[in-house]
Amino acid sequence: MGNELDQQRYDTHVRGDIVEPKDTDYFSLIELVNTILKYRRLLILTPLIVLILVVGYTFIRPRKYSTSPAFLPQSSSHQGSLTSSLAAQFGLSISTSELGQSPQFYANLITSRQILKELTRGVYSFKDGDKIEQSTLSKLLRIEEGTEELTREKAILILEELISVTIERETGLVTFTVETKWPEVSAELAQNILEQVNQFNLETRQTQASAERVFIEGRLSEVEAELRASEDSLQDFLQKNRQWQGSHELEFIHDRLIREVAMRQQVFTTLNQAYEQARIDEVRDTPVITIVESPEVPVLPDRRRLLLKGILALMVGIMLGIFGAFGREFMIRGHKQEANNFAEFEKLKQETWQDIKNPWRLLRS
Repeated sequence: MGNELDQQRYDTHVRGDIVEPKDTDYFSLIELVNTILKYRRLLILTPLIVLILVVGYTFIRPRKYSTSPAFLPQSSSHQGSLTSSLAAQFGLSISTSELGQSPQFYANLITSRQILKELTRGVYSFKDGDKIEQSTLSKLLRIEEGTEELTREKAILILEELISVTIERETGLVTFTVETKWPEVSAELAQNILEQVNQFNLETRQTQASAERVFIEGRLSEVEAELRASEDSLQDFLQKNRQWQGSHELEFIHDRLIREVAMRQQVFTTLNQAYEQARIDEVRDTPVITIVESPEVPVLPDRRRLLLKGILALMVGIMLGIFGAFGREFMIRGHKQEANNFAEFEKLKQETWQDIKNPWRLLRS
């Protein structure tokens, strides 16, 4: 009798007449509260452990000293005006803004391999107690590679992390920060960066001025020859036509020759000014950046920012605790669901085997 009732219940469940409660994959509000209370130790200990680790690591790390110089790029407006004036003589219109002189260019230049490679070759002074010691950057950073090239490459990669650059878009002010464990080394590195940037700009400006001088020098000879030819034509006209006034044709020829001479003279004068300016720029060694804030040896180390790091550590710890608590709860639910599914499988397998042995049971049901 009991077996028939079980069979009837199973049949009605298969037909959908009744619905048995099943475990769900979502949490109700009370289940959320129960889970939090159940794993309260995990939710409390995890943030505390993360906080202790972060604070301990912050205190263990060596103190850093940083300096932040700032400078403004300068543009060669005089040379640009001469170039635009010269182009105007030939009916051309060019922009006087200098490409590559933007603040972003200097930001990229500071962290370029060319600058960083020069920094790795320097010798820096630092205090070791009461003594002043000197060492290369690779030894200070404790870089021990097989070859000199690998050592320099590793030092460049570390320098990229020690130097950061910011730009004020409105004013164009470029500020870079150098951070090391030695206050003297931070200041020396910053000073070397300023010198390298200025030297790069000087060489670039002098190279450009040299190329412009060569071009203008050649063009100046051509314009001088054209001016001589125009003046000779005007002189020859005046010698052959002493009484040119009164003749419309001669007056027209005279005016045209005068205009040609005046135009050649104007072009020759502009080229001559540009030539002299290019010669000056070719040997000029004045700085092309205005230093707003010079690098100084930092007296105090950088702040540890314990409060901010502590708050962030607690937030991360709370999130890890919540994920751990609910992850563990889902795993427990999953194991229970697997056990129920396995039990149901065994039951259905036995019933199926009974149907195979007694096929008339299928006809009866």
